[in-house]
Amino acid sequence: MSTTVTSKGQVTIPKRVREQLGIVPGSAVDFEAGPDGSVVLVKKGGAGKRRALVFAARHFLSRLPTLPPCRFDVVAFTGEAPPEWLKNAFDDMG
Repeated sequence: MSTTVTSKGQVTIPKRVREQLGIVPGSAVDFEAGPDGSVVLVKKGGAGKRRALVFAARHFLSRLPTLPPCRFDVVAFTGEAPPEWLKNAFDDMG
């Protein structure tokens, strides 16, 4: 799936991606750059946050020749609440 950059440096997020991530007008998104030059679009906050993190982790691991022993922890920041440390955050994701 591809899109074209406008003269203002903007791109249209394809409808299929917007629907999958639950992106609607006014949604905040982040672009996460990987060390291999790949870029992952992540919807900020909401129910899609965990799904986006799992996608990013799986995307990263899929590019390795062999899977190393690893554990993914997440430090979640929500508003003014103290950070929450989620150990083995994706352990139940299969």
